[in-house]
Amino acid sequence: MTRRRFLTLALASAPSIALANSVAQEATRLGVSRFDFHGPVSPCKLVHISDLHHRGEIGFTERILKAIQRENPDFVCFSGDLIETSAQLSGALETIRAIGFPVFGIPGNHDHTRSPTFHRHQRAFAATGGAWLMNQSVLTQDKSTEIVGLDGFYSRKLPPLRTTRRIVLTHFPTVADGLSGATSSLILAGHSHGGQIRIPCIGPLYLPDGVGSYVHGLFKTSAGPLHVSAGLGTSTVQARFNCPPELTVITL
Repeated sequence: MTRRRFLTLALASAPSIALANSVAQEATRLGVSRFDFHGPVSPCKLVHISDLHHRGEIGFTERILKAIQRENPDFVCFSGDLIETSAQLSGALETIRAIGFPVFGIPGNHDHTRSPTFHRHQRAFAATGGAWLMNQSVLTQDKSTEIVGLDGFYSRKLPPLRTTRRIVLTHFPTVADGLSGATSSLILAGHSHGGQIRIPCIGPLYLPDGVGSYVHGLFKTSAGPLHVSAGLGTSTVQARFNCPPELTVITL
């Protein structure tokens, strides 16, 4: 092969190599989003994480933990899909314990299909000072905020408010459309991964049921403001494009 031929092939393949490298790296290029809803009640600061799909990536997990700890939140909300395979459950629960702040979480569809029971989840989340919630509600330690954790795909009527501020956790964003009862201060969801693979001018290549038009970001709903996280992990394809993993800091 001549030098000219080699250089021609190298230049021609460079965009494909750059794209492949970008896709491979983006799955662990953690981004931090911020929203401020501070109203008349004394503010609280929370971190919203979702769709960890833990696979045992030590380096990425450590960066997630450090990013949360730098924010020094009052508590953390997790909106489902803790693991990708059942073999990773122990590591995933150790990650939850290592966060260092109360963590309130709910199961996602992957958790239901990979975990026969949730006893270990309940113990791990309780050890943080938070709770694993399945159609239950709890108050934060200072009693200022009610956390309602919904399990499943279907909407429902929420119980009466227990305090002035309520946060609802649901894995599936479209659940927000069917919530009735008192309006919530904030609804947090995941499931979509923000599209995970987003083609410019086209959008996500695939979205699962339960996402609807709530792909990623902040939305207005009749039940209250809804934030849909792009998630932290990946499912099926271990890659992201034009949609980096996300940790969200919210002042409420």
